[in-house]
Amino acid sequence: LKRGLGQDLVIAPYATALALSVRPHEALANLNALAKEGGEGVWGFYEALDYTPARLPAGTRVVPVRCFMSHHQGMLLTAIANCLDD
Repeated sequence: LKRGLGQDLVIAPYATALALSVRPHEALANLNALAKEGGEGVWGFYEALDYTPARLPAGTRVVPVRCFMSHHQGMLLTAIANCLDD
């Protein structure tokens, strides 16, 4: 119901983790890329990486959304467990 969301470019690591069961190699490569972009913190992956130009400070390409939502961390861990244990 919110207009303009099509202009946002936000990537959530937990969403990539959900792809581990269908595209494990591609998902792992994307998780590594997100980590290199600054998407990882002390307690795991941050909530998201925001690439939306309108919200970025001048001279930056990406801003990590530095929070940890426990249910998203749970989805990430469950996706990893499902991939490892089939």
